[in-house]
Amino acid sequence: MGILATRVVVFPISVAVGILVARALGPSDRGVYAFMCLFNGFWLPIGSFGFGASITYFTSSRKFAASEIILSCVAVGLLQGASIGLLAAGAWWLGLLGVIGEQLEPRLLVPVLLLLPLQGAEGLLMRLIIGASWFRVFNIITFSTPLLLAVFLSTFVLWFDWGLTGAVTSFVLANLLVCALTFGAAVFRFRPSRMFDLQFLREGFAYGTKAWIGDLAVRANMRFDQFVLGISAEPAMLGMYTVAVNIGELLLWIPDSLAMVLFNRLAAQKTTAERARLIGQVHRVLFFLILLMAMVIGAVAGPLIVVLYGEKFAGAVWPFVILLPGTVMVVTTKVITKYFGASGMPGRSSLVQVVGMILGVLLYIILIPILGISGAAIGHSVAFVTTAIVAAVLYARDIKPEKTGLFSLTRDDLKWGSQQVRNALGRTR
Repeated sequence: MGILATRVVVFPISVAVGILVARALGPSDRGVYAFMCLFNGFWLPIGSFGFGASITYFTSSRKFAASEIILSCVAVGLLQGASIGLLAAGAWWLGLLGVIGEQLEPRLLVPVLLLLPLQGAEGLLMRLIIGASWFRVFNIITFSTPLLLAVFLSTFVLWFDWGLTGAVTSFVLANLLVCALTFGAAVFRFRPSRMFDLQFLREGFAYGTKAWIGDLAVRANMRFDQFVLGISAEPAMLGMYTVAVNIGELLLWIPDSLAMVLFNRLAAQKTTAERARLIGQVHRVLFFLILLMAMVIGAVAGPLIVVLYGEKFAGAVWPFVILLPGTVMVVTTKVITKYFGASGMPGRSSLVQVVGMILGVLLYIILIPILGISGAAIGHSVAFVTTAIVAAVLYARDIKPEKTGLFSLTRDDLKWGSQQVRNALGRTR
């Protein structure tokens, strides 16, 4: 099953369970749960120092063999996860996690923090699997993660009615099983042949540090708004906002599904002209597809959110509409930064993301205290539109004298895009 086909199978399951769980928890507990998920989804990637990007780049370019660096990846991931866990525990103990932090019970917080070292190592092993183009296993793990979470959430939240406790229990159990699956698959396939590769560690952190600033900026753009809301507003506000964000991010499931495959194909291209042709065609198809989807969903957002999530989440409608322009422009940023990364220019990707991060953080700090979740949505959308513009300008300069062709959709593009979808759905990797 291809990556796109995997996403097609998982997509409706994840969406359905996510809606039912949100309705069961309500905005307040949904906000607390979302805040706890930030430890893995926001703080852990920031603490990676871009090391994951170096793993993908060096293995896809065949500079280092996976069997020689796998144990180094595990050690680095465990150390990074443990460090983030200790910092988070200290921040909670000192009362630095704001309004929601005051409501986090140790019985719920401690298991989530203890999970971070394993998640750190698992995340780096996934980057190793991607770099080695082992997409069959990547698909299995990608399929397993939301499926397991859906099963546990259905059991503990919907069936046993454990509320927030059930949601956290589901999160921990699902991620433990995914970590075990990833560790087992990676060790079985790559057969560690060296304890530690010091050259890889040196070069990995050197490359990763360049990409890290960009990764930090990406995470800030994606989740810093939620963190600011979490420490400054009531949990219900964050609960409604995360619903708006999650619905918007559903539009990006196709670009996300193709991102890693695109990176490896770009890395294999020999000339700038070849990369430019591939980037242009992929971007045109994805951009206009997501634009069309956004227009349709935006037109029915009001009744759709109320019907699916209930009247308690009606406050998510306007933030969702505000988020749509930025969501569409994310496609441009995702595609172009893959070009920079595959061309050995992680610094360009970092610059693109940092510009958006600086603007976004300033807007969050200014607008959230005044406008609440609408202010967060405005800052989020403006930051992503700005990031896309900067990416497109840098890309145009880099490929001169080639033309970008990012927005000139043709009939041939539509034929090519439909053929790629058919191939992806029918391909067995």
